[in-house]
Amino acid sequence: MPQGEPLVDMLCSLTRLPNIGVPSLPAEAARHYGLNLALLLEDKGKRLDAPAEALAQSARRVLVTRADALEAIEQLCRTLYRELQRTDFSADSIEHVVQECLGEGVAAAGASVAAVLKFACSELVPNLGRTTDEIGNLLRGARWALRSRRDPVVRQHVGWRISCRLVATSIR
Repeated sequence: MPQGEPLVDMLCSLTRLPNIGVPSLPAEAARHYGLNLALLLEDKGKRLDAPAEALAQSARRVLVTRADALEAIEQLCRTLYRELQRTDFSADSIEHVVQECLGEGVAAAGASVAAVLKFACSELVPNLGRTTDEIGNLLRGARWALRSRRDPVVRQHVGWRISCRLVATSIR
């Protein structure tokens, strides 16, 4: 499993689009600041239709174009994940992290941001941690299939040839 910034990058990528029943983190962060992510993505060089002062204050810089707002939202998402990483992605710390990063008025939009972060803490991070288990299981199965080619008892097993062919072709 990646650690540090690579993990933050991966989580940002995995939550960039909506997942089953879980909204997109950038879309919810944009909504929190009164922006529409789809509109921001349309013409990135265009000036913002309405000033996004709260987002500019959070980003600590002036936001003139839609691209500026997108960068600020991306930075906010990365900050949320970095703060969660400091707490080892504890679901108990989500409310504090959201309050700290989004500031006052976290009620409605902050709740949907918190839902995405809860999904990341309860599903994505633990599943990423188990990827090494899957690789180990695959290699154990491949070793078994290759050894079983030489074992006369196993060769009599129905489906032996099919499983050996599948494993042999998948590891080439």
